[in-house]
Amino acid sequence: MEESEVNVTKTFLEWFTQIAPNILAPFAGTILGSGITLVATSLTNRANDRRLSRQLENDYKMKNREREMAFRKDIYTDAAKAIAISLGVLPKLSDLEVPLKEISSIYLEESPSLEKITL
Repeated sequence: MEESEVNVTKTFLEWFTQIAPNILAPFAGTILGSGITLVATSLTNRANDRRLSRQLENDYKMKNREREMAFRKDIYTDAAKAIAISLGVLPKLSDLEVPLKEISSIYLEESPSLEKITL
């Protein structure tokens, strides 16, 4: 190496050692701040994922419950209607003027609703 190159290298190293503390502190602060932000964002995202999964699980249970209740409501409403009609047919059985075919046809129309109860 030539002497001029050695002097340039020495000059650069002297200059860098003088300026390094001024550069390293903000650089380290930037890296540290970015790291803290990254960790905080990661923790927030993880908490939001847990919260969302709990919410979705709860929504799933609520929808299943609503569907089950609607199913029961439909079945029991039809069954109550069929029972009411059946009870309305009973007095007609004692009336000899009403043909038996008419009475049985009224009852047979509602028998599928009664069969739903077995579900």
